[in-house]
Amino acid sequence: MSLVRAFADAIIDRDVEWALELCHPEVEFFSLMAQLEASPYRGYAGIRKYFKDVDATWEEWRVEVEQLLCAPDGRVVIVMPTHMRGKDRLVLQACRCRVPALLRVSQPPHERK
Repeated sequence: MSLVRAFADAIIDRDVEWALELCHPEVEFFSLMAQLEASPYRGYAGIRKYFKDVDATWEEWRVEVEQLLCAPDGRVVIVMPTHMRGKDRLVLQACRCRVPALLRVSQPPHERK
């Protein structure tokens, strides 16, 4: 869980280099931004693109980790309220790790608003 928390903190701090240190080279990141394109951010280049896309898309963007939950299958679920350009949303992310790095970060099919 500490790896997932550290990745969330890197995103909150907008620290792309720290985020890259935490990711597996073949990471797949299914963020809200990736859902718009129907394709995950893949690999280190994808993580760099995610940070650039956030900066280019949102005038104001904040997230806060509310809760981390361990699922029986080894995934970690992050409950994160987000604020983007005046819209508040509660986002859930499921993470899979290939120790010692993040391998897959995805959105469950349902999202609370």
